[in-house]
Order: sequence, then C-alpha cells, then structure tokens
Amino acid sequence: MKQIATALLFCLLAAGRSRPHAPAAAPVLVDQGALFVYASPMPPDAAGIALTIESVAAIPEEGPALPLTLFLRDAGRGSLDRERRLAGGALPPGRYTGLSIAFQIARGASITAETAAACEPGPAPAAATTLPFPFDIAKRQARVLLFQVAAGASAGAEERRTPALSVSSPTQPAVSLLAAASSRGANLITLFDKSSGRIAGIIPTGRAPSGLALDPA
Repeated sequence: MKQIATALLFCLLAAGRSRPHAPAAAPVLVDQGALFVYASPMPPDAAGIALTIESVAAIPEEGPALPLTLFLRDAGRGSLDRERRLAGGALPPGRYTGLSIAFQIARGASITAETAAACEPGPAPAAATTLPFPFDIAKRQARVLLFQVAAGASAGAEERRTPALSVSSPTQPAVSLLAAASSRGANLITLFDKSSGRIAGIIPTGRAPSGLALDPA
C-alpha cells in the first residue's frame, strides 16, 4: 500500500461530479473487506468460445461459499475485448481458498469461426467449477482478482474445446503509469494503468468520494 500511495503522487485522475438523480451510494466498509473480480480480455485463440456466467462466489477456508454480486453475464463472443468487472461485494475478513463459478457454455464451443459455424446450437447444461487461488480479505480493504477465459484442450477431430478458466492477481504498472479515479456511488478509488486501462487495485473510502488529497509524507 505504501508503493501505491507513493504512486498516486505522480498520477491522479479524479472523477465524481454530483448528479441530480445519482443512485444511492453503496455502504461504507466498517467491519468487512471487499473482493472485486475482473474478467480479462479473451486471447485470440478463444474467440469462438461462448460462455454465460451464472454466479460467482468466494470460498472461505471454513464454511459455505459466499456469493458475490454479478455485474457481467456474457463472457465470450466479443464481449471481452477489454477488461470488465465481472463480480464483487463485501466479505468477512479472513483467508479464502479460491472462487466458485457457475456457467453455461454453448455446445461444441470452438476456437475458430469455421468450426463455430458447425457447432450444435443451444446452451449446454449449467456447470460449476472451483478455481483454487488463495487470498486474504482484510477489514476495510479491497482485493482484486482477474478471471481469465482461454481455449482448453481439444476434444475430437473438429477441434472443439472446453474453456480453460483461471484466476490471478493483476499486474502492478510502473509508477509513472499509475492513475486513480474516485467513484461516488461505490465509495471506491480505482487504480489502473493509464496506458492499457487495466485494473491495478481498489481502495475503499468513506461515503461519496469526489477527489483525492494526498500528504507528500
């Protein structure tokens, strides 16, 4: 966090003018932390995959999975040409072992346009998978994870593939490329790479932040 705070001294993008009919602000984190999952752009070899996300949940070391608010359902066929927020929400502080994701995939989803045209139409039955990736949630802090959809192993002569799903942490940009934007409705400051637009981190704030003020010390 010290490196992030120092980086903000070099790059700052503040957003947040009040709007006449702005939605009610999200609750301020007090005794909880937060997790935000962003979907990474799909690689070229996964262009034919059609995936619909049904739910995303965080898996604690003890107890049942905790569902997150879903912001994006379509994770294929051109919808992930850029990084997008997939899911997020408040979580109790503690250790987590990964994510549980329920999804549907088009029958015979393929990695090429030619084979995609020959795929059997209609969605396959909903499936759920556990993506192991240990992470911690701390009180009044937010964690960001990246969800990646890639082409998996082929199954048959038609090169049909089941998507390979994975989770990772975002890459931290160089200090000179780090920028920040405040969100009044979400009570958050989003850190991102101003060159690529990729997410770098999220800082929870008090209610309705409208800018940033930093102490050089």
